Amino acid sequence: MYAVVQVRGVVENPTGHKRHAKMLRLHHINHCVLVPDTPENLGMIRKVKDYVAYGEADAQTIENPVADPRQGNW
Repeated sequence: MYAVVQVRGVVENPTGHKRHAKMLRLHHINHCVLVPDTPENLGMIRKVKDYVAYGEADAQTIENPVADPRQGNW
């Protein structure tokens, strides 16, 4: 499972980066999605690699994606 965060805006260009970002469900900057580890998804991630940050999501991240600052578990 990969966590993918859009860090830059995607403009329409001939290589279709905007279309791949849409297929990955990345709609705006700082939006994070979890995508399964499949060759198709990895290919789309590599296509938009200049516009996103990504990495493998561990079980703790999948279980609790947002740390609660009131509990001090940043």
